[in-house]
Amino acid sequence: RWIQTSCAVGKCPTVTSLWKAPDETQGGTLLNLPFGGHTRVASNGTLLRMVIVAGSVKHSVSQTDTTLPVGSYVESATGAEQQLECREAGECLVYLRTSGPVLLR
Repeated sequence: RWIQTSCAVGKCPTVTSLWKAPDETQGGTLLNLPFGGHTRVASNGTLLRMVIVAGSVKHSVSQTDTTLPVGSYVESATGAEQQLECREAGECLVYLRTSGPVLLR
C-alpha cells in the first residue's frame, strides 16, 4: 500500500514499508518519486543505503550532484541528508534500507 507524503508543491513522493526487523533496528522502504518530484531522505540510524530500482535520479549531498541510473547504489554512514529528484519520464523507484526510521522532508 502506497502512503502519500506531505509536500509543499505537487509531485509528492509516496512510500511503502516493505519489511522491519522484529526489534525495529532495521527496515526496508520503497520510495516512489513522480517525474520532477523531489524529496530529502535521512535516517535517525547510523546507516542509510539506497538502490535505484527504476528511473534516473539526481542525487545531491554536500553540494555535489550526481545522476544515478537504474542499479546504482549509495551508502551513507554519517546520517547526512540525501536530496533526490526524479529525472525520468514516468516515475522513479528507490529502495531504502536503514538502521532507523526513514525521514522524508
